Amino acid sequence: MATVKKDALYGIIDQGLISLSNLGIGFLLIKLTSKESYGLYGIGFAAILLCVGVANALVTTQMTVFAPEKPDKVKYCCTMLLGQYFIFVPLWMIFTAISFAGFYLNLIAEDILTYALVLSGTVMAAIFHEFMRRYFYIALKPYRVLQIDIIFVTVVFSSLFLAVIYKLNISHITAIIIYGAAALTAGLIGLMLAKLLQKVKLAEITGSIKEAWSHGQWALGGVIVTWLQSQSYVALLSILATTSSIAEANAARLLLAPVGIISTSLGQVFIPRLAMLRNDGKHDAVIAMTQKILLLIGALICLIVLIVYLLKDYIIGNFFPKDYAGIETLVFLWALVYLAQAVRSNATLLLQVYKKFRIITVCNFFTAVLTFLMGYILIPIHGIAGSIQSLALGELLLALFLWRAFNAYKNNWG
Repeated sequence: MATVKKDALYGIIDQGLISLSNLGIGFLLIKLTSKESYGLYGIGFAAILLCVGVANALVTTQMTVFAPEKPDKVKYCCTMLLGQYFIFVPLWMIFTAISFAGFYLNLIAEDILTYALVLSGTVMAAIFHEFMRRYFYIALKPYRVLQIDIIFVTVVFSSLFLAVIYKLNISHITAIIIYGAAALTAGLIGLMLAKLLQKVKLAEITGSIKEAWSHGQWALGGVIVTWLQSQSYVALLSILATTSSIAEANAARLLLAPVGIISTSLGQVFIPRLAMLRNDGKHDAVIAMTQKILLLIGALICLIVLIVYLLKDYIIGNFFPKDYAGIETLVFLWALVYLAQAVRSNATLLLQVYKKFRIITVCNFFTAVLTFLMGYILIPIHGIAGSIQSLALGELLLALFLWRAFNAYKNNWG
């Protein structure tokens, strides 16, 4: 139990560092660029999250739940790493070719082409970094995750410091380049520390990917609809409002950045252990551990929200330009979203451990549609607040559906 607590602490510290880097980039853009530039960064970051989520669905989440069954876990993870690029390198090449074709046909401007190419390169670096992080969690070495993420944060802040000192142009493109460089550096050092690369056969790589696809196809659907639900406010605000409104929504979310990744961090720490318990038939232990995770996440969220509430006037007054002055209400709406997400993520974690990816996708499809419709109705009435209100309602509905689905599955064990 002491080891589990220590590993959970590693996960929390690690995500605190990642959150710190996101805060650094976000605050710098808010202070030094226009709302439009920060809004474009928000769109790009949402795209990175989607692509990393797709890689997780097809590769790393499947690797996590299948690894306990493998006699040689390191070799298996090596096949999954190589298999990941069998999937994504061709997609990267196609996207690059389409981007250049769009530019030469005068369908997209030069600045959009530049942003698209930078963003695609950063995506490749981000999924590599995320793979190494997940590998170390599977290997029950969360201290390694902390080590490579210290490197990630160091590169981010060193780059930001140099950019400010030498008065370089800070824009959404600069921020994405910095993020990509940090992810690539951390991923490469993680690969060296892991000693993961081995001589494997092509048939072993394709076999691992085919096995992962059996559940990964449903996980992929789940990731896409989850992303559509969680990022619907970006699309709807860009259509029904302005890019500047996206900036305000993201600025309010930035204050609760540590909250947004607590569930993810603890999930990554515990899901390998939960998969091992499931593989040993210890179902009661699986449920007991997830209940403790939920209590811990809920307590941490409430603590962070309390701190933000006490310091909100000081933070907004000193770190945000005057045109961000009215975001206090949005901050607390985001707090409701994150509390609902914590409950939803706990049910998702259990269903993933038991490989019930189809259930997650089906439930999420309905709530994603409802969230989008609610946003379409609420944004014209309540503006930016309406977009966040729709997210909170969508997360509550999804939490209800997923817990009902898991309880129904659990009742069939006997």
